[in-house]
Amino acid sequence: MAQLRHSNTEVLRRLAEGARHGFAAISADELADLIVALAGAGVRPSQGWLGSFMAELQGRLEELSTTGRAPAMLSALVRLGVRPTAGWLRSLVDATGGAALQGMRPR
Repeated sequence: MAQLRHSNTEVLRRLAEGARHGFAAISADELADLIVALAGAGVRPSQGWLGSFMAELQGRLEELSTTGRAPAMLSALVRLGVRPTAGWLRSLVDATGGAALQGMRPR
């Protein structure tokens, strides 16, 4: 995923749109890595893509609890201008035991 950061942003946008239909086949870690790579490249997917991403990941947040990827993923979402709902954030905190918010500072 890190290599994607050096690609053309339009290519990344198209790849992201194509990946939308295969979210269920991608691990939660890979989903987190994908959003981190997109944010790192400054590529903001469509609102529909982001909605699908958030919905898919919400049901799989517990998978992130042991990998430590949640803080980077949450930071990437913020960089992309995504404002998760209170319910989504509550699910994230419950799934990770609050670890997703450690080290984050309010703006």
